[in-house]
Amino acid sequence: QRNAPEMFDNDIDKLMPSAQMLLFIFLLGRNKPLYLSEVSRQLHITAMSISRAANQLVQLGLVEHRKNGVRKYILSGATPSELFKRAKPWCVNPVRKMVFIDRNEVQADMFPAGLTALSAVSMLNPPSILTYGTVKNEKNYGSVRTELVDNESSVALQIWRYEPRQISLNNQANALSLYMSFTGNQDERIDQALDE
Repeated sequence: QRNAPEMFDNDIDKLMPSAQMLLFIFLLGRNKPLYLSEVSRQLHITAMSISRAANQLVQLGLVEHRKNGVRKYILSGATPSELFKRAKPWCVNPVRKMVFIDRNEVQADMFPAGLTALSAVSMLNPPSILTYGTVKNEKNYGSVRTELVDNESSVALQIWRYEPRQISLNNQANALSLYMSFTGNQDERIDQALDE
């Protein structure tokens, strides 16, 4: 029986969101061997999707794939910081889009994001406009605007490609996903906070 074709080719441009999540779980676990079946349960995605994600990381030379009986796992000889540096060119910005909504539309399932989240874990001052993140489509909100109209009554809302709290210990966006959400930033103060 022939294997199904892979969902990517040898010229990988960017990580699939599931591969990025798998990599970040591995890094946040300090590069200890990571069993794919556990990640599949944690992220509520199929074993096939996690296997594809692992294959992409292996194809880029970021991790190795091994088996313990029938259980597959990934490992790496690199330190977490070395591996993150090597992986960064393939990492995607987890924020798909940013819009503005009325403050009264903020919902309990949103999470602090952007400068709001970064200022909570660094020396940066909190921003004048709060930023939240969600994985819901912006069509779920009635007051969506692409431009900021009023600082007092509006908040910024980032629409994320994946749920960054699934790989976090404190119900906030995990540090690596938050870091990648500032891809393309030109502000030196923000760069210093990200390095922190």
